[in-house]
Amino acid sequence: MVAELKLKRSKKVVYVCSICNVSLSRRAIVIDHIEGVHLKLLLHQCKFCDKIFNCKSKLRTHISRGHRAEKRDRELLDAFDDEYELESD
Repeated sequence: MVAELKLKRSKKVVYVCSICNVSLSRRAIVIDHIEGVHLKLLLHQCKFCDKIFNCKSKLRTHISRGHRAEKRDRELLDAFDDEYELESD
């Protein structure tokens, strides 16, 4: 499923998805791409709104753009709970 190409000019190895021909820099990333995009095996759920993403980077972007305040508040609450040994809701 993953083809390896060696580019002569830059001597860089590029890995290509055999399904859609997307080129990525690492074999593991292409495998994640195939499993998440084409096979729908990897699903990442947002802990703030329960939206589901097939790629961890898309989830990360979603949280950073849409949940900045919630993320900051949750981190503060988690730190407070850890400090005082409280369980979070």
